Amino acid sequence: MAIYDHTFFEPPPKDIPVDVILSVAQLSHKYEIKYLRHRSILHIERNYSMDMDTFISRGTRGVRDPWFIKFETLLNIIVTATYINALWVLPAAYYLCSDATASHIFRDTSSWNSSQHVTVLRNILAGTINLEIMDVAFEELIGTYPCSGCRHREQCALTTLAAVRQVWSSITRRKPAGRKPHTLTYWRNRKWWEAYCKGLCAPCSLACMSAYESTRGDHWDKIPSAFNLPSWKELQSLRETNFSDS
Repeated sequence: MAIYDHTFFEPPPKDIPVDVILSVAQLSHKYEIKYLRHRSILHIERNYSMDMDTFISRGTRGVRDPWFIKFETLLNIIVTATYINALWVLPAAYYLCSDATASHIFRDTSSWNSSQHVTVLRNILAGTINLEIMDVAFEELIGTYPCSGCRHREQCALTTLAAVRQVWSSITRRKPAGRKPHTLTYWRNRKWWEAYCKGLCAPCSLACMSAYESTRGDHWDKIPSAFNLPSWKELQSLRETNFSDS
């Protein structure tokens, strides 16, 4: 129907059920219907951005039923994006999958009956291990103060120690079910970080915020490689090539 009637499958911001989006994406790619393929990609990528701040803000939209973070939906998104060569949505989608605990990943045995899903699940498990190694950098970041120009070394040391214990406990805590957040979850709220920095002296606070912004960006830059994907720059180039081929 979408082939003959352009209004049947409109581009964003029109809301369309995810199963329809994925079906159109696969069929339009298979039969080389470029305008439908482009529209389906636009629908997919608005929830899996290559921009860190846009990606982080996706969870603050007030959506009651955020389908785009459901594990089973994410598996289908990744399989479809791989098939249609929209690889630039994969880092964000894989990152959201990595929040799931191992028990959640293995719970749905039907997913392991699909060779495509098996490949994705293996990538999730391997990438999650890499992300957990990257999480250590967060402890190292907040544990580097007092700075060289500190005015109240004892106070800043105690403030830092308390923050290390609180945040690292949250990052490493595991539950039998549910989602396990990684570092970026704690870095998404600048107000929280600013509140933590207020407990430090002025030089340490400035150094703290500077390190926060720098390391936050470094962490985001490494997410594609955690899942054995091309860099953000290469993925951006791939996207531009895809959309220029009209």
